[in-house]
Amino acid sequence: AVVSTQSGHYGRDNSFYQDTSQNKAKGTGVAVYVADYLNAEKIKNLGGCLPDVESLFVCITLQSNPNPLTCGVVYMPPYGNFETFLSEFNHLNNLLPKSNVQILDDFNLDLLKINFRSGINNAPTQFEDSFMQAGLSPVISIPTHRREGCKPLCIDNILTSNPENVILSGTIDTLTGDHLAVFEITNIHIKTESKKEKSTDCDSALIPLLRS
Repeated sequence: AVVSTQSGHYGRDNSFYQDTSQNKAKGTGVAVYVADYLNAEKIKNLGGCLPDVESLFVCITLQSNPNPLTCGVVYMPPYGNFETFLSEFNHLNNLLPKSNVQILDDFNLDLLKINFRSGINNAPTQFEDSFMQAGLSPVISIPTHRREGCKPLCIDNILTSNPENVILSGTIDTLTGDHLAVFEITNIHIKTESKKEKSTDCDSALIPLLRS
């Protein structure tokens, strides 16, 4: 399991944290938590904390799969500059592998507002063009954020380079805030070692959950 969240240190061995923006009490500080049975390492050149985009990526090595999984978090603050965010997002995509990639988080871009009419190119449409050109597909197409008196939004998502491996995806109402948790269960063959050095096969569930 891989969990993406914003803020909170839980003291796990497989916990990875990004720096937080100065002078911001909330809406900053991304993290990735990886199950203890997976080997994970932070990718230093794919992470950063800027006013308009925060990112953090880890490389997960699978014993039974020669191709590692690149899993990351990319976050645009609610009042971030979209043009700067898009430029940094495109730069990250140029550095990422072409397969076995998962990008999770709150992009603060409502994919329900993608405009298919010719000649109109709003920010969500530009964002979609960007990740589609990078070979990434969203697994969430329903509202992920709701607040009383406001229109539901689809601003949290998971972008994957291998949509054919997705078994199930959706949202979970955690009853802790305006955001719904988004999750994806994907078919990745993993071989794990028990304490008695016996091996078992299992599928990994990539479940990004719980933003505070």
